[in-house]
Amino acid sequence: MEPITTSGNWEGPKTDAPDAGPYWIYTATGASNSLSFRTISSTESGYIRLAAAEADGNTEAHCYKSAIVTRSFDPKSYDFGFGFGNASTKETEIDYGEGESVNLHVELPDLNGTQVDGTFFIQTNNLESVSSPNVGTLTKIDGGYEWKVQLGTGGSYNLQMRTTDIVSSETVTISETSGNIAFTPESIAFKNKALLGNIQLEGGSFPRRDPFVALEKADGTRIGSFLIEDANGTSATYKLTLYGEYKFTADEQLTVIYSPLGSTERFVTHTTVNDLLTSPTLHLVLQQ
Repeated sequence: MEPITTSGNWEGPKTDAPDAGPYWIYTATGASNSLSFRTISSTESGYIRLAAAEADGNTEAHCYKSAIVTRSFDPKSYDFGFGFGNASTKETEIDYGEGESVNLHVELPDLNGTQVDGTFFIQTNNLESVSSPNVGTLTKIDGGYEWKVQLGTGGSYNLQMRTTDIVSSETVTISETSGNIAFTPESIAFKNKALLGNIQLEGGSFPRRDPFVALEKADGTRIGSFLIEDANGTSATYKLTLYGEYKFTADEQLTVIYSPLGSTERFVTHTTVNDLLTSPTLHLVLQQ
């Protein structure tokens, strides 16, 4: 903390006591004095140490003991109430694809008449803003978005976002970066729903219940893994997870390949992410 030196008889800050740090001298105007101080950190509690700079005698009646006044925050920091759609949802699932809606919910506190300029950093790699927020300004910066808000009366706010990639799973974190007010950083997470569908073999049958099926780009890069369930004869159900570390488009031609263990047979079909989202049944044909 530091004194508000525009009110009262203040001198300083003085820096000739390196072990004690900066200090100020106040000249009293009478027996009763009112001194005003302000916080200089939004996160650290502070204290004021008062001591006589000089005395007009060395008797007990003319000596003054020092005193310390401690100031602490209550609450120590505010919560964002960060969530999807509402503050209670911290994890959610969304479909694969670009342009999927994701609404980020934030609760800002009522500061009881005080107004503070806050700057919030929303860390995200796979979301983009759809519209301007109801309060403050939202700016795209490296690693996410910067949301500048004047806090005062508080309220609930939704930031409308959408995905920018086919595989968009990530953890989104919000934190306060200006230092004007203390907030506890909060994180929420969303992941993509696995694609569900059926596989039909033409010209063969599944010899085991858990066959290995691959999804590849034209260059052979494997961009997804099939979890095959209930393989029986010529049909099976699958759960497909796409890999986010590889780049591919929604209409790029992909190849689905099944080769039975110990066999030279290959069952193949071609598809796209768009096709998988709209028509999840795959017909694998034995290559001659």
